[in-house]
Amino acid sequence: MGYAQVVRDLVLVLSKAGVPHAFGGALASGCHGLPSSTMYVDVMLIASPDEMKRLTGLVLAAGFEKVKSASQTAAEEKFVAESTAGYRVDISQAKTEHDVEAVKRAVKIRAFDVDIWVMAPENFVLQKLVLGRPKDIKDALAVLTRQSVIIKKKKKLDVEYMDGWASKLNVSGELKELMGKVK
Repeated sequence: MGYAQVVRDLVLVLSKAGVPHAFGGALASGCHGLPSSTMYVDVMLIASPDEMKRLTGLVLAAGFEKVKSASQTAAEEKFVAESTAGYRVDISQAKTEHDVEAVKRAVKIRAFDVDIWVMAPENFVLQKLVLGRPKDIKDALAVLTRQSVIIKKKKKLDVEYMDGWASKLNVSGELKELMGKVK
């Protein structure tokens, strides 16, 4: 089972569960920025604790295994599983106002022969700036750079939206610095 099959299987599980969700991580990065090779699949969703428990059961029933070394919170805000081929799946419950917004603003793409909801580029960049690790900053810059190149063919990035959230998330300086690098 390769990366594409893992994503397809998760899309089926998430569709069956009926919970609002958005893929982030390498999938969103490849969609809006630069592709990267990875063994991780990241999904954020809006779900109650009961829905998280039900979703956990559906993921396990689909052939994934719970990662025993991953600490699970009492409220089951995060579930970490692994495919038989070793791909790690991180399913996280939206915790902040921006997390919820990122799921609600997800964009539908067609990849791997399925429709997939991925984080909008603006929310992906903001999530990466909040994380702030060197790789996250590189991913955010790649998205901003790619989006600025295709701006004439597609809808422009909503910079005003990003500025507003950057202020709320205390990453205004970081966003301004990255935006300066793509102009």
